[in-house]
Amino acid sequence: MNTSRIRDLAKQQGKSVTYICKLINRPKYYLNDVDKKPDRMISDEDLKTLAINLGTTADYLKGETDDPLFHLSSVGLTTEPYEKNCKRPIFGHASAGKGVIAQQEALGYEQVDPEYDCDDCFWLQVDGDSMSPVLDDHDLVLVKKDTPPETDTLMVVIVDDEEGFVKKISIDEDTVTLRSFNPHYPPRVFGGVEIGRLRFVGRVMELKRRFA
Repeated sequence: MNTSRIRDLAKQQGKSVTYICKLINRPKYYLNDVDKKPDRMISDEDLKTLAINLGTTADYLKGETDDPLFHLSSVGLTTEPYEKNCKRPIFGHASAGKGVIAQQEALGYEQVDPEYDCDDCFWLQVDGDSMSPVLDDHDLVLVKKDTPPETDTLMVVIVDDEEGFVKKISIDEDTVTLRSFNPHYPPRVFGGVEIGRLRFVGRVMELKRRFA
């Protein structure tokens, strides 16, 4: 396996090869060893860890695609082509408890203000009670994707490319903390290299609650 893409992305991001190898619990000369044996492959699990940390995909690192960008569709979440009609699709579900973002067809469409009438915005249906009483089960949240995370904002965040949550985030020099409003759910703290396990899908801009 050619490790040039791993090295190039790490260099662009100011990350050393030693740091990259440490992420997957390998000796600092591990990438050199892989390069010396063309038929040697880095495990899928290790590639996934590296891809998350480098903000790309395992397919790109393996040379199976030339697109280095992480796309929501790779973790089961897609948005629909933009149609300017002041409505955006509703997708399910962003968990406020169990941690799931499930790919499925649009559940419907919901009105938005003109400023959010764009391809970057979509609705997600919230499942669970970890954000109660601010967000309740089956509430709709309007998400603006690719919005930079900031402390004390509500974000849709994916952990390990598998679990998706709506959480209030706190950021300091060394850690990112995912917080729930419901006191029965303890904070989840990610420090050091563990921060690379997080992907921020977008910021929650609005809440819409339906009453029966």
